[in-house]
Amino acid sequence: MNSIPLKSLDVNWLKQNYLTGIALIGENGQELPDPVIEDKIKTAISQLESDLDISIFERTICDENTFSNSYNYLRTRYRPIIEVISIKSGTSPIDISSVVVDKKLGDITLPPLGSTPLLFSYRVGIPDVEFNMAKTIGLRAAIDVLILLNVKKYSSKIKSYQFLLKDHLDTLRKEWRLINIA
Repeated sequence: MNSIPLKSLDVNWLKQNYLTGIALIGENGQELPDPVIEDKIKTAISQLESDLDISIFERTICDENTFSNSYNYLRTRYRPIIEVISIKSGTSPIDISSVVVDKKLGDITLPPLGSTPLLFSYRVGIPDVEFNMAKTIGLRAAIDVLILLNVKKYSSKIKSYQFLLKDHLDTLRKEWRLINIA
């Protein structure tokens, strides 16, 4: 399977893959600066994280949750989990080897503890984005850039990208089999 590291999702990648032959000129007649396009890429990634309920950028999360012994597990707010770094019950650390982690869903099953507040930290994200994820991010960013430039001038391109984007989002949802729990 092809993969593209997140670091490759830069302005040049977007221009080469989606905006070839399109003059990136703003309303003032000046070339659209790279920081504006970089902002669109970041916005697209953030929107995808929200749409798919996953973390794309790798980061460490420190969280607090009240654990209920009746369920023996907690669901993290962010996923997929790369690794659980630490879990503390009050000031007492819990042995990480005694927990079971469903990395994709973000579920952590703990040993019986009673009802107690927990402090835990974990790393989330997708270190290497699969090609279709990168393609989806690129499509969303390209749509944003085209809208920023001139909606009427590029309306047919925007519509075709929106169709492709919907298809890619549907594929990603099926691949991740993610469930949104309120």
